[in-house]
Formats: sequence, structure tokens, C-alpha cells
Amino acid sequence: KQAANADPAALPADLMMAMLSKDPAKSAQWVAIAIEHGPNDLRTQIGAANYFLKEGQLAKAQQHAAQAVKLDEKSFDANLLAGIAAQAAGSYAKAVDHLSRAHLTQPANPAAINQLALALLEMPDKDSQERGLMFAQINARNNPENLDALTTLGWINFRLNRMVDADRAFNVVLGARSAS
Repeated sequence: KQAANADPAALPADLMMAMLSKDPAKSAQWVAIAIEHGPNDLRTQIGAANYFLKEGQLAKAQQHAAQAVKLDEKSFDANLLAGIAAQAAGSYAKAVDHLSRAHLTQPANPAAINQLALALLEMPDKDSQERGLMFAQINARNNPENLDALTTLGWINFRLNRMVDADRAFNVVLGARSAS
């Protein structure tokens, strides 16, 4: 508790206990305690959203991410998690909205760019899909060692039926993985 109080970026103690626990039932109990102790704490809501997202509990992840966004509309982490949770639930327009906000907060963040590119790919209009491709290309160019960025570029090219470009990106990923 002292460490969490001393560092405003640290997770609250209850959430740290949940993350450290090897017992899923105990982890869930710690998360519930954290939420009870800090329903209006941004760190708690972000931590809970992240926990539920990792546990595959999308409705709860969305609920806590939405609460985090309400607490701080400009929070990178809150918008990133809200976007990822919306994307996982198939709410692509909502995902694009939150991921765009996260991207504006941290324009060079490869994870935000990646998720935004993938969400744009799922939009029904060709302009959004092309925009997703452009984000993926920029991300891969700016982060040539980031295998997630390269995989996203390959996937988007594949989905847009750009097979030569998809093959090129996937071969780089496969080559890097076999070298390690």
C-alpha cells in the first residue's frame, strides 16, 4: 500500500495482489476488493479493465474501461483499453473512436497505431480500410523490429488482397522468429 501511495503510476495494492496471485479465484477476489476500495480511482478502473480483458470477460472489461474514460477522457491507457475491448466485442466504430483518442495522446505508440489500424480494417468503407493500411505501413516503417507491427501490416495486406505485400511482411516476421 505504501508503494502504491508513493507512486501515482503504480497499481493500487489490491490490484497488485490480484496480478501476483497464481490462484484465479483469489485474483478475482482481489480485483473485487480493489473495485470496492477505489470505484472512482482511474488506476483501479484501468487495472480492472485490463484484468477482465485478459480473462476474456469482455462485458466487464468494457464496463471498467468506460468508467476509466469517464474519470479521464484524455487518458491514453483508458482509451487504449476501451478501444481494445470494443474491438474484441466487434464494436469497431467505438474502437476507432477510442483508439484514435489514444493515438492522439501518444502518436508514436506502436501498440495504439497497431490496434487503430486493425480496427479501421474492420470498418465497412474502403476509405477507413485504406487508412488502416496507411497506419500499418507507417508503424512497420517506424518500428522495423516490432513483429506485431509487421504482422499487422501482413494481415491488413492479406485482407485487402494485396498478396505480394502480405507475403513480404509475413516472410520478414517468419525470418525474424526463426532467427531467434
